[in-house]
Amino acid sequence: VCNGDGIAGGACDCAGNVEDMCGVCGGDNSECTVPELFTFTQSTLQAAYFFDTVTIDDEAVDSDDWVGAFNGDVCVGAQKWDTSMCNNNVCSINVMGEDGYEWTAGYMQGGNIPSFKIFNASISIILV
Repeated sequence: VCNGDGIAGGACDCAGNVEDMCGVCGGDNSECTVPELFTFTQSTLQAAYFFDTVTIDDEAVDSDDWVGAFNGDVCVGAQKWDTSMCNNNVCSINVMGEDGYEWTAGYMQGGNIPSFKIFNASISIILV
């Protein structure tokens, strides 16, 4: 494989590509379907929340599940929860703040604390 050298650590093919968050080798994160309520727009104001464990009834979530951050009912950040794609199995969710642009209306403001919800892909429901 790869002219006898093997595939480099972290790569998914001989060209050195890595899997995107959709699980596509060399992908650009455009081929996975984000759950409808877990869509958001990037903001210039962000805060990162880091997690080493996300569970449903004491069971780790599956790699097809999503974790979203919300300000009330407004999604302000979301991530497909494939810990193999995270740094040492510690994943982050970048939470968007209201930065004055109209598309960030309802996003987080100083002092707000987001709530987190899980989209369980195996049964297509959102858990609070």
